[in-house]
Amino acid sequence: MGQQFHIKPLLHLVNKDGNFYVLALSQKNAKFFAGTGHSFNEVQVENMPQDLEATLLEDLLQKGVQHRIARSKGGTSNPFQHPGSFHGRGSTNQDRYLAYILQFCNPVDTALHEKLREEKAPLVLAGVEYLFPIYQ
Repeated sequence: MGQQFHIKPLLHLVNKDGNFYVLALSQKNAKFFAGTGHSFNEVQVENMPQDLEATLLEDLLQKGVQHRIARSKGGTSNPFQHPGSFHGRGSTNQDRYLAYILQFCNPVDTALHEKLREEKAPLVLAGVEYLFPIYQ
Protein backbone atom coordinates (compact mmCIF):
# COMPACT_ATOMS: atom_id res chain seq x y z
CA MET A 1 0.00 0.00 0.00
CA GLY A 2 1.14 3.50 -0.75
CA GLN A 3 0.75 6.85 0.93
CA GLN A 4 -2.54 7.64 -0.85
CA PHE A 5 -6.05 6.25 -0.58
CA HIS A 6 -7.81 4.65 -3.54
CA ILE A 7 -11.41 5.67 -2.92
CA LYS A 8 -12.86 5.59 -6.44
CA PRO A 9 -14.50 2.16 -5.81
CA LEU A 10 -16.37 3.71 -2.87
CA LEU A 11 -17.93 6.57 -4.82
CA HIS A 12 -21.00 4.59 -5.89
CA LEU A 13 -21.74 3.97 -2.20
CA VAL A 14 -21.91 7.60 -1.19
CA ASN A 15 -24.99 9.78 -1.17
CA LYS A 16 -26.55 11.33 -4.28
CA ASP A 17 -24.64 14.61 -4.22
CA GLY A 18 -21.38 12.66 -3.94
CA ASN A 19 -20.12 14.31 -0.74
CA PHE A 20 -18.31 12.09 1.75
CA TYR A 21 -15.70 12.33 4.48
CA VAL A 22 -12.73 10.17 5.42
CA LEU A 23 -11.06 10.01 8.80
CA ALA A 24 -7.59 8.52 8.34
CA LEU A 25 -6.71 7.23 11.79
CA SER A 26 -3.46 5.63 12.86
CA GLN A 27 -1.76 4.97 16.17
CA LYS A 28 0.11 8.22 15.88
CA ASN A 29 -2.12 10.69 14.03
CA ALA A 30 -5.51 11.58 12.60
CA LYS A 31 -6.31 13.36 9.36
CA PHE A 32 -9.70 14.40 8.07
CA PHE A 33 -10.62 14.66 4.38
CA ALA A 34 -13.66 15.90 2.47
CA GLY A 35 -14.41 14.37 -0.89
CA THR A 36 -16.79 14.57 -3.80
CA GLY A 37 -16.97 12.70 -7.07
CA HIS A 38 -14.38 15.16 -8.40
CA SER A 39 -12.12 16.17 -5.51
CA PHE A 40 -10.54 14.96 -2.31
CA ASN A 41 -8.89 17.41 0.09
CA GLU A 42 -7.57 17.42 3.62
CA VAL A 43 -9.61 19.61 5.96
CA GLN A 44 -8.38 21.08 9.23
CA VAL A 45 -10.84 20.50 12.07
CA GLU A 46 -10.91 22.93 14.97
CA ASN A 47 -9.92 21.33 18.30
CA MET A 48 -9.06 17.98 16.68
CA PRO A 49 -5.73 16.64 17.93
CA GLN A 50 -3.36 15.86 15.09
CA ASP A 51 -1.20 13.29 16.84
CA LEU A 52 -1.13 10.94 19.79
CA GLU A 53 2.04 12.34 21.38
CA ALA A 54 0.69 15.89 21.63
CA THR A 55 -2.57 14.60 23.11
CA LEU A 56 -0.78 12.51 25.72
CA LEU A 57 1.67 15.28 26.54
CA GLU A 58 -1.17 17.74 27.11
CA ASP A 59 -2.98 15.22 29.29
CA LEU A 60 0.18 14.43 31.28
CA LEU A 61 0.83 18.13 31.82
CA GLN A 62 -2.72 18.62 33.10
CA LYS A 63 -2.45 15.58 35.37
CA GLY A 64 1.00 16.69 36.53
CA VAL A 65 -0.41 20.00 37.67
CA GLN A 66 -3.20 18.18 39.48
CA HIS A 67 -0.71 15.81 41.15
CA ARG A 68 1.49 18.67 42.30
CA ILE A 69 -1.51 20.46 43.76
CA ALA A 70 -2.65 17.28 45.53
CA ARG A 71 0.81 16.13 46.65
CA SER A 72 1.02 15.22 50.32
CA LYS A 73 3.18 17.26 52.68
CA GLY A 74 5.81 14.53 52.97
CA GLY A 75 6.11 14.04 49.21
CA THR A 76 8.23 11.23 47.86
CA SER A 77 11.92 10.75 47.26
CA ASN A 78 11.22 9.74 43.66
CA PRO A 79 10.21 12.85 41.69
CA PHE A 80 8.59 10.68 39.00
CA GLN A 81 6.34 8.81 41.39
CA HIS A 82 3.15 10.59 42.35
CA PRO A 83 0.86 9.77 45.24
CA GLY A 84 -2.03 7.71 43.95
CA SER A 85 0.11 6.04 41.27
CA PHE A 86 0.25 2.28 41.64
CA HIS A 87 2.93 -0.02 40.29
CA GLY A 88 2.98 -3.79 40.04
CA ARG A 89 -0.23 -5.66 39.35
CA GLY A 90 -2.65 -4.10 36.91
CA SER A 91 -2.72 -3.28 33.23
CA THR A 92 -0.10 -4.63 30.91
CA ASN A 93 1.86 -2.33 28.63
CA GLN A 94 -0.44 -3.31 25.75
CA ASP A 95 -3.55 -2.43 27.76
CA ARG A 96 -1.97 0.88 28.72
CA TYR A 97 -1.12 1.65 25.08
CA LEU A 98 -4.68 0.82 23.98
CA ALA A 99 -5.92 3.19 26.69
CA TYR A 100 -3.61 5.88 25.26
CA ILE A 101 -5.08 5.33 21.80
CA LEU A 102 -8.59 5.61 23.23
CA GLN A 103 -7.52 8.78 25.01
CA PHE A 104 -6.48 10.10 21.57
CA CYS A 105 -9.66 8.91 19.81
CA ASN A 106 -12.07 10.60 22.23
CA PRO A 107 -11.11 14.22 21.43
CA VAL A 108 -10.87 13.33 17.71
CA ASP A 109 -14.44 12.04 17.82
CA THR A 110 -15.67 15.04 19.82
CA ALA A 111 -14.16 17.48 17.31
CA LEU A 112 -15.65 15.59 14.35
CA HIS A 113 -19.09 15.49 15.94
CA GLU A 114 -18.91 19.25 16.36
CA LYS A 115 -17.80 19.75 12.74
CA LEU A 116 -20.28 17.30 11.20
CA ARG A 117 -23.24 18.09 13.47
CA GLU A 118 -25.72 18.91 10.67
CA GLU A 119 -24.03 16.84 7.96
CA LYS A 120 -25.73 13.88 6.27
CA ALA A 121 -22.77 12.75 4.12
CA PRO A 122 -21.14 9.43 5.10
CA LEU A 123 -17.91 9.24 7.08
CA VAL A 124 -15.46 6.49 6.13
CA LEU A 125 -12.94 5.41 8.75
CA ALA A 126 -9.60 4.45 7.19
CA GLY A 127 -7.05 2.68 9.33
CA VAL A 128 -5.88 -0.67 10.57
CA GLU A 129 -8.62 -3.02 11.66
CA TYR A 130 -7.86 -3.09 15.39
CA LEU A 131 -8.41 0.71 15.63
CA PHE A 132 -12.05 0.46 14.47
CA PRO A 133 -13.51 -0.87 17.75
CA ILE A 134 -11.33 1.51 19.78
CA TYR A 135 -12.58 4.53 17.82
CA GLN A 136 -16.14 3.24 17.77
